[in-house]
Amino acid sequence: MQIIFIRHAESVKGEQLFLHGDNRKYTLDPSISEFGKKQAGALADFLAGHRKEYNFERILISPTMRTLQTVQA
Repeated sequence: MQIIFIRHAESVKGEQLFLHGDNRKYTLDPSISEFGKKQAGALADFLAGHRKEYNFERILISPTMRTLQTVQA
């Protein structure tokens, strides 16, 4: 059995902290940023191109907004 962990794409909060050191708009369930959308799309393209290598039987995710948005890409 092979287990693969994939982290969610960059969140809006992560972007604010990285670019501005801004933690004032803190939320427990942020959406993904524009860059996060690009990351999620790149992940989807990668996995689609490697279907034989990564033949997933089961996908487990957390119910956070950023995770759901990453999976929906």
